[in-house]
Amino acid sequence: MEHSERIEQSVDSYLGTLNTFVGNLVINPGESADDKGSSVIIAKVDGDMGDEEPLYSNNRWCDFVIELRTPVIQDDPNTDWLAQHKANAAALENAVLDDGFEAAISNSGLYVYRAVNRTEIREQNSDYWVSGMRFRLYSCRVN
Repeated sequence: MEHSERIEQSVDSYLGTLNTFVGNLVINPGESADDKGSSVIIAKVDGDMGDEEPLYSNNRWCDFVIELRTPVIQDDPNTDWLAQHKANAAALENAVLDDGFEAAISNSGLYVYRAVNRTEIREQNSDYWVSGMRFRLYSCRVN
């Protein structure tokens, strides 16, 4: 499995263990054929993995994005979709800003040293609301 896939799978697994999200929410790693559902969190390496730093260490920096997308128009008119989106966005932000985030996404195939430059993402267009976090991640792929 590629280094970037290990990171995406680790973040996906971590978010899947949290009981803080509300509604029908699907969590997917960056490349996935899964149904995206009504609301989805996509966790992905944004672009290429950086060069090894230091050389021959398997340590690399990458840009990482976690996006919560909620369609503006839904089938159920009795649900306040924007309120649900905001609640899930707050839960996602708390998960990424948690002091134990790096340890929580480390596993037997990946060690995450740090997540830095955490920046909030917010967007709305005619189709969906987007909230999430963008950050730089320094990790080591463990064979």
